[in-house]
Amino acid sequence: MRVSMALIWYFASIHLILLLSVSKNVAHLELNGSVKEKIRCMEKERVALLSFKQKLVDEYDILSSWDTDVNSDCCNWKGVECSNTTTTHHHIIGLDLHASDNYERCLKDIIPHWFWTNLSANLYYIDLSGNKIMGEIPDLPLNYFKGIQTINFESNKFVGRIPAFLFQSRLLSLSNNNFSDLTCLCKIGISPLKELDLSNNQLSRQLPNCWDSMDNLEALKLSDNYFSGDLPHSMSSLIHLNTLLLRNNQFCGGFDSLSSLSSLKAIDAMNNNLFGAIPSWIGSKLPNLTYLNLKSNNFYGNLPSSICNLKRIHVLDISSNNISGSIPTCIHNFQAFKQTSDPSNDFDVDDNGMEFIFWKRERRLLVSAGYEGLVMVLKGKERLIIGKVLRFERFIDLSCNHLTGKIPDEITELVGLITLNLSNNELTGPIPGNMGQLQSLDSLDLSRNHLYGPIPATLSQISRLSVLDLSYNNLSGKIPTSTQLQSFQNSSYEGNPYLCGDPLKKCFNEIPREPNDIHVNENKNEDSWFVLGEFFISMTFGYIVGFWGIFGTLLLHKRWRHAYFKFLMNTIH
Repeated sequence: MRVSMALIWYFASIHLILLLSVSKNVAHLELNGSVKEKIRCMEKERVALLSFKQKLVDEYDILSSWDTDVNSDCCNWKGVECSNTTTTHHHIIGLDLHASDNYERCLKDIIPHWFWTNLSANLYYIDLSGNKIMGEIPDLPLNYFKGIQTINFESNKFVGRIPAFLFQSRLLSLSNNNFSDLTCLCKIGISPLKELDLSNNQLSRQLPNCWDSMDNLEALKLSDNYFSGDLPHSMSSLIHLNTLLLRNNQFCGGFDSLSSLSSLKAIDAMNNNLFGAIPSWIGSKLPNLTYLNLKSNNFYGNLPSSICNLKRIHVLDISSNNISGSIPTCIHNFQAFKQTSDPSNDFDVDDNGMEFIFWKRERRLLVSAGYEGLVMVLKGKERLIIGKVLRFERFIDLSCNHLTGKIPDEITELVGLITLNLSNNELTGPIPGNMGQLQSLDSLDLSRNHLYGPIPATLSQISRLSVLDLSYNNLSGKIPTSTQLQSFQNSSYEGNPYLCGDPLKKCFNEIPREPNDIHVNENKNEDSWFVLGEFFISMTFGYIVGFWGIFGTLLLHKRWRHAYFKFLMNTIH
């Protein structure tokens, strides 16, 4: 009985194990089948991608995974992402074909028009940046892509008109192309755009006055084009705008249309034809401004005292204009310059709310995270400062204007200042004696002014100072002795005729005098006195001889005397 029960349990266990094994395999097969069905892409979209591949020059086999085999699923191809739904076939929602290896490995040639119409209307993002793709983009219906978020076509060779449907994305970057027409701007209706980059194209003429359809816009980059005319009044509706880049265009007039944009943090308008006085409202209506670059324009008049209300300003560049008057003494109100930066801190946004625009890849999406970069004159050269380095810059450049008066002592309170350039003005007076308090200073340029007096000894206390230019002033006295100040070249001090000391010529009281030189000088002094005595003796003797030679003759010869006096009487009458 016990044997039979054991046999029953044995066969029952084996049966149970077999059942579990079979059910597991069946489930595995069903799962594989469902996954296989899940990743299938739409045939129409698959064919469009293959046709797209055939039209391109792919020297580096970037699209080698795009197989023509009918069983090849395009959802598994490089750069292709499909929707994750429960249906049998799935739409392509993402296409990321950006060039790699610093744009060396890229795709080339013209994209045919039919490619765009065969793309999935459910596309969420498309990135073709860094390639050499040419041609025009067709003007598709405005809502052709229903929910597209990111379009990045930067650094290609697209030409012609920018189509209106592109402005229905959230992030649009068309920089570094050859687009030449922006008239579509007035046809887009309401746009969800938050960031628009049209920099470095061939766009010209005046900006369209249709910006009121983009009230969600946060960053606008129009640099390096040929735009001209005034900034349109409709830009005043961009109430969420925090970054405006206009550099290297031909804009003229002022920028009163920006007075209502209280969210602005960065304005870069260098190298334009803007003119007029610096508006007095800039300090009160743009309280969040951290970066202001008006370099190389035609602004004139005094610096308004309200500019001191820009408490968050990190970079202030108004160089190469026609600004006159004195530097406001309220400059010490620049609170951001009173804080020393610490590069060891790792953060995204600093305490003052200064953000920097740059593009980063996150799940193959281009996401805005701040300010891309700015051009600054550092150490005499223009440099593009990007990334986290930009966060620590504290920069004031008022050079190449007509500023007068003294350098205010209050400037020495800006202990976080890294670069100060006041060169090529008409400033007078001494260099502030407390300049040594600027311990963060890396570059100081006060050249080509009318400064006078000695160089403050406190300057030698700035250990980080790597660029110094005090040339062509009226400075005098001895250059303070220190390892720091003596490390600079003669060119840092030249053009100050009364300045002496290393590295210039030695001061007079520092010239050593040898005993032989003293003896020679004494002999020279004795010789000079001897010559001087001979001169006076000769002069006296000559006077006596001359006097008695004439009057003695007249006294002894009566006839000569009568003739002489007769001559005098005739001359008088």
